[in-house]
Amino acid sequence: GKERITSHPLQDTEYFTIGKFKVQFLASEPSPGPGAAPDDAAAEPPPAAIRVLSGTAEGRQLALSKPVTTLGKTGVAVAAITRKPDGYEFHHVEGGGRPTVNGQPVGHQPVRLKDGDRIEIAGTQMQFVQP
Repeated sequence: GKERITSHPLQDTEYFTIGKFKVQFLASEPSPGPGAAPDDAAAEPPPAAIRVLSGTAEGRQLALSKPVTTLGKTGVAVAAITRKPDGYEFHHVEGGGRPTVNGQPVGHQPVRLKDGDRIEIAGTQMQFVQP
C-alpha cells in the first residue's frame, strides 16, 4: 500500500511519487549513452561583446548575445554583427559612412571579427572582445 513519508534518505535511482508525478532520484549526473547527441548549450561559446572606446557611451560594454546586433546611427551609418556558431561577422547595412574594422572600410561583404578588432562606425570607436 501507499505510505505517507515525511522524510526518507533516498538511494540513487530510487523512485518516489509526489502527487501524480513519479520522480526518480539520481545521486549523480547521468552520463550520456553512446551515440547521444552533444549538449548544444554547452558547446555554445559565451557571447562576445563590443566595448565602446569613444563618444557619449564611452566605457560601456554591449554583450553580443542576440543573433544579430546592429550598431551605428540610422541615416549616417548602420552596421550589423551576426552571431554564427563558429564566430561573429560584421557588415555594413546602410548609410553613406563606411564603417571600418582595424582601419579597413567594410562593405556589404561580411568581415570575420577577431578578439581585439577595432571598429569605427558613425565616428564612434569600439573594440570587439571575445572571451
